[in-house]
Amino acid sequence: MILREFDLDIPNIGDKNKRVKFRDEIRCIASMYERYFSKFKTKNCWKILIECVDMVTNEKVRDLLGAYTIQVKFNIDEYFKLSNTQKKKIVLECLKEGIDKVCDEMKWEKSPFEEAYNKIIENNYENNWTWKKPVRNPTKEYKAEVFCEHHVDVFNISIIIKNYKGEELIRKMVKDERPNEFSYVWHFGELKWISDNEVVLINQDGNERWSVKI
Repeated sequence: MILREFDLDIPNIGDKNKRVKFRDEIRCIASMYERYFSKFKTKNCWKILIECVDMVTNEKVRDLLGAYTIQVKFNIDEYFKLSNTQKKKIVLECLKEGIDKVCDEMKWEKSPFEEAYNKIIENNYENNWTWKKPVRNPTKEYKAEVFCEHHVDVFNISIIIKNYKGEELIRKMVKDERPNEFSYVWHFGELKWISDNEVVLINQDGNERWSVKI
């Protein structure tokens, strides 16, 4: 089995809205970690889930249908008082603490995990990426790409148009969404030119599109 996913949760909190907000906000760093994480084979684990709790009641790793779950002490009230930059840092450290506990108990090599952790710091916690490859217009004069900025509190999708030299001509933010994959992934269907000077991003259902003209 391949370990691919990492997540954090606050399972013991009574406020549902606060729990949803937390699970949205941590995806900025968790998804960035997943992108930098190398393929890692395990016996039966596909995900590591960190439970952020007021008090650790179980030090052991629990195997929940292949999701290795571990508790880490975490002050959720203090978390929500932090700036977005501070939230990124504390989420990464909490993620690392939980992963280290799993690695220690499972006797896993830590270097792939440390590499992903270090890359996030090297990139200043900025989770920005380009979706798929750029698409050229019919005349080959321009190319367009979809640029994503995954912040703590919002996920921004922009369309960028460049000339044949690679110089940026237009950058237009076309959609903002909740910072959770379950919300924003549906916007990525197809990027295509519908004329020599107009490109559109079409969602997966084909019922919504965003256009940029040059």
